[in-house]
Amino acid sequence: MNDHHFQANDIKKIVSLIILICAVICFCALAVSLIYKAVREPEISFASDRVTLESGEAMTLAVEVEPENSAMPEVTFQSNHPDIAAVTNQGFVKSKAPGTAVITCTSKKGQKIKAEITVKAPVQALSKKQKKKVIYLTFDDGPSKNVTPKLLRVLKKYNAKATFFVVGQEAKEYPDILKKEAAAGHTIGIHTYTHDYDKIYRNSSAYIRDFNRTEAVIKKVTGQQPRYWRFPGGGNNDWMNSKKRKKIVHALHKRGYREMDWNADTEDAVGIRYSAKRMTRFGITTIRENKTPVVLMHDAATKKHTPEVVENILKYYTKRGYTFEGLNDYYGKELTFGLTGPID
Repeated sequence: MNDHHFQANDIKKIVSLIILICAVICFCALAVSLIYKAVREPEISFASDRVTLESGEAMTLAVEVEPENSAMPEVTFQSNHPDIAAVTNQGFVKSKAPGTAVITCTSKKGQKIKAEITVKAPVQALSKKQKKKVIYLTFDDGPSKNVTPKLLRVLKKYNAKATFFVVGQEAKEYPDILKKEAAAGHTIGIHTYTHDYDKIYRNSSAYIRDFNRTEAVIKKVTGQQPRYWRFPGGGNNDWMNSKKRKKIVHALHKRGYREMDWNADTEDAVGIRYSAKRMTRFGITTIRENKTPVVLMHDAATKKHTPEVVENILKYYTKRGYTFEGLNDYYGKELTFGLTGPID
């Protein structure tokens, strides 16, 4: 009986000891984890690591941290060509002369991230003839499997470049078409992921989340960092008030993006039943009314007249000495009819 009682007490002591040891181990692990988190820097990255500026333009390079709720570590900035793009210790970049510079951001604990800054000649450096004779064709809502390939063939036929403001979910479904657009030298811009007005315009955070999904698709498929975006419905629409727009534009400007609306169009957004002839006539007229025409069109699956209309416009204006470029070769200011105009 005594032996049995002794064994039971021993077992209880052993179990208690094991529990105590486990508790000490857990406490130590927790302490080490907290100390590690306190000492370890959050991971830093540039919101945009490829930026193009016109000579004389300036911007702030936004640095992001991971995890998102972490405190920003102390960082310094340095340019390898300050004569091309100079940078302050706050990450404020001022472009000075055409060329390419690399901005390096270094954290106190030795992390290094780099951003490539391409500086282009200012619009004043271009001849009046060149500025007058360039047309920028832009296409929203694609890519689509039935319209976009035909459109790419027409553009190739006339050696014309254009800009595609893609919808992320369509780009994800047709990555080969998106890849062909980029490989042909066309500019790829962002037109959100879902194109769902109620969803993307709920608040500025919802818009940016949707926007980021498209950016990720474009970078993954093409390897390119987009520079331009266009609001669904344009910069002035019934779903976005001035306050909401300011927040979105400010956030995207900090990442090096430029907003681009339009000043000419073919009415294809409102005229599904319009003939190709009518759309062509409207396109030619509105292009003629602008010194630097940026033309709104669409390459969604329902826009079946688009390739024919584009060929008519290309044929008409090529004969008159015009060239067609993507927005990556655009030297003017942002084109926006937002509620408050361009925002610095």
